[in-house]
Amino acid sequence: MVFNTVSGDFNGDGFPDVVVGTSGGCMMFLGNGSGGFAAGTVFGAGACGLGLAAGDVNGDGKLDLVVTNNTDTKVGVLLGDGHGGFTPAPGSGFAASCGIVACGGGQFTN
Repeated sequence: MVFNTVSGDFNGDGFPDVVVGTSGGCMMFLGNGSGGFAAGTVFGAGACGLGLAAGDVNGDGKLDLVVTNNTDTKVGVLLGDGHGGFTPAPGSGFAASCGIVACGGGQFTN
């Protein structure tokens, strides 16, 4: 089941890519520059992306993901490597006091 989608240039090639949050994990579809996308690859364990936001969380110039799901009350941060891959941020999976169904992005520091 698809929960949410977010787009951005996750691999740095100048073309928009799409991450889809599903009940089986996140799926990355890399844009090919002519309006199509490469076959999706799954990353992230379990349900991913009930809430899904993209932004440069750690200030390295690469798009990262903030994810919530419907199986726990944790917020996950996945750091982008600039090539379409992600790794959990240190301390990621921090607990919230209630079920989280949405998240958003923005610049929170300057």
